[in-house]
This record gives sequence, C-alpha cells and structure tokens, in this order.
Amino acid sequence: MIKPVNSDVPLFLRLMKKKFSQYLRGQMEIGSNDPILVSVSGGKDSVCLLHLLARVQTNLAVAHINFRLRGADSNEDARFVEAMAKRMNLPYFQTEFDTRQRLSDTKDSLQMLARKLRYNWLQRIAGEHQFRWIAVGHHLDDSLETVLLNLAKGCGLRGLQGIQAVNGNIIRPLLFATSHEISQYVSKKELAYRQDQ
Repeated sequence: MIKPVNSDVPLFLRLMKKKFSQYLRGQMEIGSNDPILVSVSGGKDSVCLLHLLARVQTNLAVAHINFRLRGADSNEDARFVEAMAKRMNLPYFQTEFDTRQRLSDTKDSLQMLARKLRYNWLQRIAGEHQFRWIAVGHHLDDSLETVLLNLAKGCGLRGLQGIQAVNGNIIRPLLFATSHEISQYVSKKELAYRQDQ
C-alpha cells in the first residue's frame, strides 16, 4: 500500500502512476495501443481511472450511462462526463435508460437490472467501434467486500477469488489500489468529480 507523505505529493503521484502502469502492463497484459472503452459515471473512482489511463494509454474513449435514478443529478452527471471527455479530446458515447420503468418488466433487483443494462450497452458499443477492452473502476476495497459477501453467502473457496482483474474483455485496472489511495490521488491531482447525494 502506498502511504503518501503530505510534503511529498509528487512522489505519491509518481508511485501511483507507476503502480497503475505496472499492474496494467504486467498483471493484466494490456498493450499501450490497445483500444479501451472507459466506463465513467463521473464519480471519484471512474474519474481516477480515466485520468490514470489517459497518462499511459493512447487509444481511449469515454462511455457514460444515465440510469435516470437521481433526477436532475443524473443529468448533471452526464453533462459533467461529456464535458470532461471533450476537455481531454476523447471520443464520447452516452445512453440513458428509464431504469425504474424497466424494473416493472423484470424480476431483477434495481441493482442487478442496472448492471445488466450497463454491461449489455458497453459490450454493444465496444463491438460496434472495435474496442478490445472495457475498463471499469472497481478497486481493492470492492474486491475485498465481494469476498466477504461471498463467504457470508456460503460460497466456500470460490468466494475467496473476489473480483477478477480481467474477465473476458472487461478489465479493472484499479484493483491494485484502495479507496483511500484513490481519494488521495484525486485530491492531490485536484480532479473534479461528482458525488452521489
């Protein structure tokens, strides 16, 4: 775990970028020219993911899904992500779903439905535009939480795996980092992001 010293912000930022690059190239074997579609909600984790990827990758695009679950805040999230993609000069893809309306047509929970809608759309965009990978912003804390939930459900040894760094064409390049490290990076880089109220 990286433990930043307040007086040495540049060192922490360099170490975070180095660890990210090593994880992406070594553990995940992602090439620097591989086309990656980055799923960006506008929250801290996905903003950090996009920022780090933009420092080490040459072929990126941004994808945002408005699930219309938070009224005006959902629309502001979409505007925020679109503006960020434009500032970074990256291709931008966006869609929206009336998620609550669709919930009445399924037995899924709201969370499961949103997950299905998200990945189905991301896969369609990746296929249509020849993106080799789809990057999402899960981090180490998410993986540990998954392990605990799986064990509580009685999943046994399979539950100890947590979230996979690479699953088909889905990649999770932030799995090396804790939520605290991501917060530190975003704070020290003074990156703007949206908070779910």
